[in-house]
Amino acid sequence: MLVTWVVTFVVSAYQTLMHAGVCNEPAQAADLGEAQRSLVLLAALVAIPWAVTLWRTRYRLRVGLFALPALAPVTVWAVQALQASPADYVLSWCLY
Repeated sequence: MLVTWVVTFVVSAYQTLMHAGVCNEPAQAADLGEAQRSLVLLAALVAIPWAVTLWRTRYRLRVGLFALPALAPVTVWAVQALQASPADYVLSWCLY
């Protein structure tokens, strides 16, 4: 579960920083679309091992109870990304 959280955080932070606007400018619509697709793909990739484990094990209740908190952050971030506008992807700092 901890590995799922770490991978989710690192990939979503990378996607957000890679596709965010710079210097208080909103992100481009194409960048936002790419970030949304990437976060939905991340949510699917994170859910696949849990789904396979749930399908293959006889301890479905235990695996399901561990899967819920592990999948909650990536699901929330994917839903937030799908509802976001380019103005939501604004960075307030500049690199130059």
